[in-house]
Amino acid sequence: MIELVGESPHDIEFAERAVRGVLGLPPSSANFPEGAPLIVRTLWEARWKVGAVFGWDKGSGIGSRVASLKQRLPVDLPSLPPDPAYEPFTPLYLLEDEWAAELANRTVHAVMHLSWVSDGSGGYRGQMAVLVKPNGWFGTAYMAAIKPARILLVYPALLRRLGHIWQQHVRDGGGPA
Repeated sequence: MIELVGESPHDIEFAERAVRGVLGLPPSSANFPEGAPLIVRTLWEARWKVGAVFGWDKGSGIGSRVASLKQRLPVDLPSLPPDPAYEPFTPLYLLEDEWAAELANRTVHAVMHLSWVSDGSGGYRGQMAVLVKPNGWFGTAYMAAIKPARILLVYPALLRRLGHIWQQHVRDGGGPA
């Protein structure tokens, strides 16, 4: 989980945009892994190329391999329609202070959740969690194999980039983007 300090629960829209940018999802000028160390950029690119060759990401996601979590959400929770701008994630819902999206491929079924939590002194802190369920023995082996690279290289670069985006946001006035 990461924490970002904000002034308003409405900043969730900015955090959603920032995370999309860090993950290289449009629209954003923050294109992860751009600016990350060469090894991180290489690993990131290699994952998508290997996934394309072996079909890990094609036709194996939400609705084909696993049912969307939308089916389990309360009916009064406003859901979001599919949106190509979020790919590879499928948005689940957006509230004033919460956003969630899911991703499924042949390796995992994952949910990214962002929220703003009151800090008790009139401000808010942003929290992000990514929950991952490996897909069978292959997904379990894959996640175990990439764990050292994720922990030692990718996550630190991702968090530095997100921190940089957030600091720029605060310098620019800290309001919703």
